[in-house]
Amino acid sequence: MPALQHFSITDSLHLSCIRTDRFKTGVITLTLCLPLTRENALMNMLLPGVLRRGTERYPDMASLNRRLDELYAACVEIRSSRIGKNLALVVCAEVLDEAYAVKGEPILPNVIEVLAEMLLHPRTVDGCFDEAIVRQELRFSKDSIRSEINNTRSFAVIRCMELMHRGDPTYPTLKEMEEQIDKIDEKSLYAYYQSLLSSASLQAFYIGSMEPETVAEYLRESFDAWHTASRFTVVPPVADPTLGFAEETLAMPVSQGKLTMGFRTGVCADDSSDEIYTAIVFNELLGD
Repeated sequence: MPALQHFSITDSLHLSCIRTDRFKTGVITLTLCLPLTRENALMNMLLPGVLRRGTERYPDMASLNRRLDELYAACVEIRSSRIGKNLALVVCAEVLDEAYAVKGEPILPNVIEVLAEMLLHPRTVDGCFDEAIVRQELRFSKDSIRSEINNTRSFAVIRCMELMHRGDPTYPTLKEMEEQIDKIDEKSLYAYYQSLLSSASLQAFYIGSMEPETVAEYLRESFDAWHTASRFTVVPPVADPTLGFAEETLAMPVSQGKLTMGFRTGVCADDSSDEIYTAIVFNELLGD
C-alpha cells in the first residue's frame, strides 16, 4: 500500500497525500473543524447550501457548474459532519486524472482554485450573505428536519442517538434545531462563517497520481492567505460515560414499527488501539 505523506503548507494548512495511479480519478478533500455546540451544529448545516449558491467570480450555481463542467465534469460536494466533539465542514472534489485529459490539460490546480473561491470568496451582498438565498436555505433545512421525523426508519436511529447523548449539553436534538432555525438570518450565518475562517485550521487530503509536492504547491498558490488568528484544537475522541438504561416508545401512525438499540462500547477511533476495526465489523454483522 502506498505510504501516507504529510506536508505543512502554512501554519494553518496541512496536507496528507497517498500517491497511486490505480484510479482514473483523484480525490481532494478539505476539512475545517470547530467545536460541536447546539448553535454551531445548525449553522454548519446551513452553510454548505449557501456556499454552493455562488462566489464572487461565479455569482450563481449555473456559472459555477459551468466552470466545473469545463474541468471534465469535476464533482464537488460540501457537507457538514460531526466527528466526536468536533463539527466539520467538508469540501470534497473528484477530479479526472490529467493523463486522460486532452493534451494533458491541467485539471487539479483549476479545481483547487474553484474550491478556494467557494471557501474564501462566497457571494455576498453589502458585506453579508444574500438574504434571499439564506431564507431559501432556512426553508430547505426546516423541511429536511421535518422529513427526518416523517422517515420513521432514520428518525428511530436519530432519536436513539439523542437518548444516548442525553447527558451532553452540546449535543443538538432535532426538536431544538427546529426551534432555533427561525432565529437565524443572513447576518448571524455570515458571522459564523467568519468565525470558521478565523478559528479553523484547514486539513487537506489527496489521493491520486499527482506528486504530493505538486499538490502542496497548488494548495499554496490558492490558499496562501489562510492564516487563522486563533486556531481551534481538535478534541481527540474519548469514551463517554455510560448513563444507564433508557427506553422510549413513540406512537405514530405507521404500518410497521421500528426498533433501534444503541450500546456504548468504550471503543474510540484513535491511534491507541485497533479495537475500532473490530467494532466496525461487529456492527456490520449485527446491522442490516
